[in-house]
Amino acid sequence: MSVMTLADLKAALKVTFTADDTELQNALDNAEAEALDYMNRTEFGYACPVDTTSSSSSSSSSSSEQVMPPAVRSAVVLLVRAMYDTADPTDIKLLRDAAETKMQPYRCGLGV
Repeated sequence: MSVMTLADLKAALKVTFTADDTELQNALDNAEAEALDYMNRTEFGYACPVDTTSSSSSSSSSSSEQVMPPAVRSAVVLLVRAMYDTADPTDIKLLRDAAETKMQPYRCGLGV
C-alpha cells in the first residue's frame, strides 16, 4: 500500500527490531496519506498532475510506479518520527513544521 517500504523507513529511523513493525507500517501509511493531502495530490511524483476532464484517460499509475522525491521521502520520515518516536509536543511541532517545509515545493493547485 505504501510507496516507501517498511525496510527503508526502519533504516531511516535506525530501528533494528521487528516488535513495532505493525505500528510503524500504520504510521507510514498515515504519514504518506497526510503528505498527499498536504500536497493536494492523489499520488507521488515531481510534477503536478495535469487536470483532464476526459474520462477515457487510462494513464493512471499504480503505487509501484510512483516516484517519491527525496525531499518528500524525508518529510514522510519526519512525520512518522513525530507519530512514533517523539512524545514532547514542542518536538512534534518542530518535526511537523520541518516536514511541511520539505513538501512545500511539491504542493499542487495553489493558484497563481
